[in-house]
Amino acid sequence: MAQRKLAGFAYSVVLGTGMFFCAEPVLGQCRYELTLTSQIECSDGSMTTSDPWDINNSSQVCGRVYGCGGSDYAPYFWDGGQDTGMQIDMPDEFYKFWPTSINNNGLIVGSGYKTEQEGNISHHAAAWQNGTWTILPGISPQNYPDYDYGPPCWAVACNDAGTIVGGVAAEDGMYAGIWQSGNLSVIPQTHSINAFATAISESGTVAGSFYLTDEKGRLVDHVFIYKDGVFTDIGAPENATSVGVTGINDALMIVLNAEIGNQPLWRSYVWKAGKFSQLELPKGMQRSVVQGLNASGTAVGYCDNGSSVSSKAVRWDNQQIVMLDQFVSGPVPIRSAAQAINDQGQIVSYGTFENETTWLTYILTPEAATSGDVNCDAHVDVNDLTEIILNWGVSGGPADLNFDQVVDSGDLEQVLMNWSK
Repeated sequence: MAQRKLAGFAYSVVLGTGMFFCAEPVLGQCRYELTLTSQIECSDGSMTTSDPWDINNSSQVCGRVYGCGGSDYAPYFWDGGQDTGMQIDMPDEFYKFWPTSINNNGLIVGSGYKTEQEGNISHHAAAWQNGTWTILPGISPQNYPDYDYGPPCWAVACNDAGTIVGGVAAEDGMYAGIWQSGNLSVIPQTHSINAFATAISESGTVAGSFYLTDEKGRLVDHVFIYKDGVFTDIGAPENATSVGVTGINDALMIVLNAEIGNQPLWRSYVWKAGKFSQLELPKGMQRSVVQGLNASGTAVGYCDNGSSVSSKAVRWDNQQIVMLDQFVSGPVPIRSAAQAINDQGQIVSYGTFENETTWLTYILTPEAATSGDVNCDAHVDVNDLTEIILNWGVSGGPADLNFDQVVDSGDLEQVLMNWSK
């Protein structure tokens, strides 16, 4: 099969200048190495393809595979140095499972369908690490005799401390849940009885969304953060009716997607310093979906014109967009979507290639650029000096060569020291 011919090969992705809506081109990471990792070995030795969901700082990837042992989808784990990933056998009572997060210690969390007593089917959360499964409890299992571990619950994200967040069902609605050492606690809710936690920072700040009724009597979503026992409603983008948080870091930067008014297509936003700002779309695109965020504030996701047929993987630096596969020198993805980014800047994505009908997983690994080469043209010259001047005082971005979160004399020095290289 064509996908096996591609598996394990490495290609370079050259990103020169990207662009963002109604502005001059934005300059991005100069080069990436592209490694296809889509081959997953099922427990029976057969091979299949996969969807990635997350990547950690050791280049380990978790995701879901299709067709292993007849399952619609099952979890998999790919270790960065291996040619293939491995299907993870699910606990006996689960027959579907999809992971959503992996931390830097290899802890994978997610949710799936579980067969309960009397043949009942429920949605339940679980965690996997080093070959061992832990099924996470729901609310008050003793009050729900038909469920082995309590009513349905969902695990969405985890941090390096092993704290897991998600949502748990109860008779009066949905609660945001936190699991620590396998024990569940729910986030107290003063505004609503429907909340869901979907992100957690390394320092333990939880973010998610909850329903409430606005001044016009409409049911709308707001974003919350929860830290040290304090629940804070931070609102939502203007005219948003539905929101979904996908990432938070220790700088209290939050990325999310929102439906605005009666428009059915998602728009992507960042919340920082008390303000929601839209992540702009490139020209010709109608929808953006932000999927992941790393510690330095780089976000990834995809844009399209309302259909997955037009999907293109993107990266946002300081709200400035780069089309990730626009300059692929090897097999160019026809459709693509970036799913997650680690703190080294590695991006796990998946896409379709020429003569392929299935989506293939790949990792983009940034290569070192010439120091001082702001515009990625392989020369350090007056054009790079101009970029420093034009971005003077900007927080972060491509012109921040020394990564101190401000473009200043330190970055100018980098250009001058490497002049004509």
